Amino acid sequence: METIKQMVFSRWHFMRWFRLVISLIIIYQAYHTAEYMIGLIGLFFMFQAISGVGCCSTNNYTNSISAKKNIDEIEFEEVKNKTQK
Repeated sequence: METIKQMVFSRWHFMRWFRLVISLIIIYQAYHTAEYMIGLIGLFFMFQAISGVGCCSTNNYTNSISAKKNIDEIEFEEVKNKTQK
């Protein structure tokens, strides 16, 4: 439960605020014009703003530091085409 609370109340940046404002505008317009199916788009943007995820979920990407420690040196092998002389 603590992680959900941290996810909702931390890391508010410009795009999260933008999604929240856009969702509120879309939901208001959908209610005002009685186009409730459009309100689903507003709810989608609101879900993205509250949960802190985007379309490609780059906010949830964590880079493992331990994975980088195993790389010492990369060896390259030159591959030549047989038709070249």
